[in-house]
Amino acid sequence: MRTVRPTGSEVCVKTAVELSCRIERPPETVVRVILDPAKAPLWNSGLERFEVIAGKPGEVGAVGLLHYLESGRRYVLEDTLLIGDPGKRYVSRVRGNGLSATVDTSFTALDCV
Repeated sequence: MRTVRPTGSEVCVKTAVELSCRIERPPETVVRVILDPAKAPLWNSGLERFEVIAGKPGEVGAVGLLHYLESGRRYVLEDTLLIGDPGKRYVSRVRGNGLSATVDTSFTALDCV
């Protein structure tokens, strides 16, 4: 979905992107890694560090700063956890540097043979 609507002299573009990946580990193991700020740079391209500034990772209302370095350019995005269903789903709002996005992360156990 892509919607463009003018907001004064700016243009607002709304885009939906869906990604999925299969990780051959139990959801609780994956969630532990996802919620560990020190490990965030391991699975986020360009992310140098995740700085928690309020609350605890995984708790609704927690706020972190995402420090990126991409193509020699540094920028910071703010990540606020809006929904936390422990071990199943986390929804956060990421914004800054002209971006505002909702990130919905869900975990599903798969039967592997």
